[in-house]
Amino acid sequence: MLPAGRAWLLAAGATLALAAPAGAQPRIEGSLLLESDTAWRVYSPRVAQKSQNRAELDVEVRLGDAWRVRGLGRVLWDPVGRLVGDDPDFGQSPVDRWQVAGSRTVEAELRELYSHWVGRLGPARLDVRLGKQQAVWGQSFGLRVLDMINAQDFREFILDDFVDARTPVWGARSDLLVAGWKLQGLWFPDFEPDVLADPESEFALDPELVGLLPALAPGPGGAPAAAFADEDTPTDGDPSTWGFGFRAARAIGDWDLALHYWDRIDSRGVFSRRLAPLPGGRGALLNVLEREFPRVRSVGFSFSTTVGDFALWGEGATSFGRGFVVNDLSESDGYVTRPDLEYAIGLDWAGWDFLFANLQFIQFVIFDHDRSIDLESHREFLSLLLRFDLLGETLFPQLFVLYGVQRNESLVRPSIEWRATDRFSVTAGADIFTGPREGLLGQFAVRRSPNPLFDAPPGRTSRVFLRFRYEFGFGN
Repeated sequence: MLPAGRAWLLAAGATLALAAPAGAQPRIEGSLLLESDTAWRVYSPRVAQKSQNRAELDVEVRLGDAWRVRGLGRVLWDPVGRLVGDDPDFGQSPVDRWQVAGSRTVEAELRELYSHWVGRLGPARLDVRLGKQQAVWGQSFGLRVLDMINAQDFREFILDDFVDARTPVWGARSDLLVAGWKLQGLWFPDFEPDVLADPESEFALDPELVGLLPALAPGPGGAPAAAFADEDTPTDGDPSTWGFGFRAARAIGDWDLALHYWDRIDSRGVFSRRLAPLPGGRGALLNVLEREFPRVRSVGFSFSTTVGDFALWGEGATSFGRGFVVNDLSESDGYVTRPDLEYAIGLDWAGWDFLFANLQFIQFVIFDHDRSIDLESHREFLSLLLRFDLLGETLFPQLFVLYGVQRNESLVRPSIEWRATDRFSVTAGADIFTGPREGLLGQFAVRRSPNPLFDAPPGRTSRVFLRFRYEFGFGN
């Protein structure tokens, strides 16, 4: 049976679609995307990291000028299978995603399905969208800051495009444009956690990553004995797990300003720890690890302005209730909750027709920090993006660099895209990691070794890739 919130959304969306004006001639438009994306490791063992083939169908039915229904689905086939590990049932499958024959080698997913109505409410313009969808706040890239509505799939770490990495969820969104204000309300009764990489997959998180796991009690011989409990995610049908949001934006002079509020169960989660007797361990303890999902309330802001060829923008949010693991065994849960601040400031430059450049400064701050929290009280990242437009908009070299200041770590992503036609393109590039094992980026720069908790394939995950894309549209 469908949870009450999702069933209500389906019924309301169907009502909207059926309310189209009598005699309206439906118009069907859509596109089909075919993509082959292959990657190989740079360092030994030089093996194929993925061979992901995608077919994605996007269909929109227009029922008059005010009503439309959109659906988006995709099928993925990756015979290499190194991005998903050996266990397809790690408790991470979002709703509306199916693994064929119990394997993630072939995966089908309903990405979006919503009804959209556009009309007027007196002098105001009103948009209402009901169904499975993405809601995007913010514009930072590399690392998400204000983009907090949809959970994220980290099976390919942060290398996927955000639009593909987000997990769409069932919900309602309304946008009201009145008297120069842009007001947005969100209600999402559907909850999905961030999808972590399987412990045996290519991008499995490293147990040495600072801030990932709480302190573990030593076991026999001094080495800790630990195991993961089955994940107990919040129930969609329970109103206590619903998410609510509001956004108010307005242009004041040369500035675009916005305030945001989002109240939800944190999709990131935090690993808790409880101690249990180790069977046959003669008094030794077993560390039982489980992802907890505390409720978090966030107040955010964003701004942007232009000065000549430059655009200055920023975004951020202060959140209350975020969970952070601790290295103190006396803390029974293994984590504490603290308020934090995440923000980004960016500077865009488009002074030359053939070049777009961006600089970003991103900072994460933990308030009420103490020494038991593994993460530093603040972390800073810098990024540089250079994108060229050459040969009459057919050749697009690009360089993206993300640098972690505290640990001297980086992700370097050079690529070049050739648009042979309006429908067909070829992209080649690389994803190179540097830094120490305990860093967010550096964890993928060192040679992996077997670990009882995260048994990732041996070697380093830096890679080169080749991608072919063909897309065509259809409709009346």
